[in-house]
Amino acid sequence: MRLGVFHTVAANPFGGTFTIREDIFEGLAAAIDGSGHELVVFTNDASAASRYPSNGVSWVTVGRLRSRALLSVVKKRVNRMCADGLLLRAPFAGDSWLDPFILEQGIDLFVNLGPDAISTAVPYVCAVFDLQHRSQPFMPEVNVRGYWERWEEQYRHNVSRAAFVLNGTRAGTDQIVRLYQVPRERIVRLRLPTPGFALAAAKEPQPRPAYLKPGPFVFYPAQFWPHKNHVTLLESLVLLRREHGLEIQLVLVGSDQGNKAFVQERIAALGLTDTVHVRGFVARTELIALYQHALAMMCVSTCGPESLPTLEAFALGCAVVNTDVPGVEEQFGDAALIVPSTGTEQIADAMLTLHRDPARRDAMVAAGRVIAAERTPVRFARGLLDAVGPFAQTRRNWSSRQHYGGPLRVERIFGR
Repeated sequence: MRLGVFHTVAANPFGGTFTIREDIFEGLAAAIDGSGHELVVFTNDASAASRYPSNGVSWVTVGRLRSRALLSVVKKRVNRMCADGLLLRAPFAGDSWLDPFILEQGIDLFVNLGPDAISTAVPYVCAVFDLQHRSQPFMPEVNVRGYWERWEEQYRHNVSRAAFVLNGTRAGTDQIVRLYQVPRERIVRLRLPTPGFALAAAKEPQPRPAYLKPGPFVFYPAQFWPHKNHVTLLESLVLLRREHGLEIQLVLVGSDQGNKAFVQERIAALGLTDTVHVRGFVARTELIALYQHALAMMCVSTCGPESLPTLEAFALGCAVVNTDVPGVEEQFGDAALIVPSTGTEQIADAMLTLHRDPARRDAMVAAGRVIAAERTPVRFARGLLDAVGPFAQTRRNWSSRQHYGGPLRVERIFGR
């Protein structure tokens, strides 16, 4: 089949969403050769082709991206007026700025690198990393400014219509089936790949950050959202100090998403100002150094189960304490200490265990390295290509170069 994917220049090339999309994209670009498929990359970066493998990959540069996106929004709203009964017939054959390019290239299946669906003009693949807005609708980050409604509309529209939905766990599959009635046979269970930068940096030791005092430290790479559960981790440190006399430093890494000031207030109120280092968004070299020298990476989010920090820690030889969100144990097993997200005592006990039992920590690190090495971007991509392969026969039954029924005149005028 002729597969399409969109690749764009990221405003922030170090965030978690970028990491996921870029690793999946790189895996596809590397695995397409010899797969029996072709890959067409649509991009707004004319220089991108020179940075990736070329076998089996062709590139299409799309200009005027902002104006095309704006036109797409207008067309979508006009079509929605028809759905609401305000117009007799939807005037636009497609609602995506990319549709004319997709049809011109004869794309059989479009691969979206996240939960979005850039176009519905052809069958598509989308990925579901978590459904936090449904599992925790009370969290302020999903419950203000219409976010919940927009996410729900996006997921219900995109996931329900996808030819294939990518997800990493049995628990995640069950949730998609239950919430959006997607048949199981359309869900492809592929665990997210280990971020490529972590695999590459595994044999490149970095010095311990100079701002740390002597002694053990843990760290938590997470943006400052309420669901990241920072305060519970802070209270576990207080408990560790009070009950066991153990002072462990904490490094918090991540950009502010509206909750940083509150977390800093709690740090001061709990008497942890000299113990907790709030670093914000850091360079990748510092992030790597923290993984390599920490007693543990504390992934205490109340949402999951997909966890790039856990995979990064595994690759870089760092022990992991991970909360017990559904799907975590089936992914990581004994390679991580799994604790309740609300369990301050259990989180404190996990840090104490790793401090007092170096042999157990070493065994966890070894098990984590095995998981990280197995979950490469290329292996993920090959799993995806194998899963969609049988769809080729179904796809032969209609054109890949025309909208079903043919494009309308207004589409020809405004589509390109």
